Amino acid sequence: MKLKDYPLNPSLAHITAGARAKAAAAGGVGQDGSVHVPQPAKMTFEDEPVYVYTSLAGGFQIMTRTNRLTTILTANRIKFEYRDLGTDEEAKKIWRRYCGGKTLPGVVRGKDDYIGNWEEVEEANENYEVRSLVYESY
Repeated sequence: MKLKDYPLNPSLAHITAGARAKAAAAGGVGQDGSVHVPQPAKMTFEDEPVYVYTSLAGGFQIMTRTNRLTTILTANRIKFEYRDLGTDEEAKKIWRRYCGGKTLPGVVRGKDDYIGNWEEVEEANENYEVRSLVYESY
C-alpha cells in the first residue's frame, strides 16, 4: 500500500488544504502539488573571464608549472586566457599589486581578482576544490 492510498485523517485535512492554499498564493506549488523551497543562492563568478598569468621568458620551471596549471584548469572545464607579464604591462601591475609576492604562474579572475598561484591551485586540485576556488572565492 502506497502512502497516497492511506486515508487522510479528517482533522488534518484543513491543515493540508491551508498549506496548499498558502503555497499556491505564494506561487511555489508545482503542477503535481509539490512545494518549491528556494535555496540560498551561491555567489558565483562564472561569467567573469579567467586568466593564467605567466611569463613566457621565465625559464623552464615557469613553463612546467604553467603547463601543469593549465592541465588542471582544462580538466576542471575552466576556460581561460594567457596573460604574459613580459609583454603586458597592465598584467604586470595587477600581479605585483595583488599577488603578495607569490611566484608565477597564477590565476586571476576578471580584471584584478587574484585567485591563487600554481601551488594554491595544485592544493585545491588535490582536494577537488578547483572550481569552487576559481568561481566561488571572493
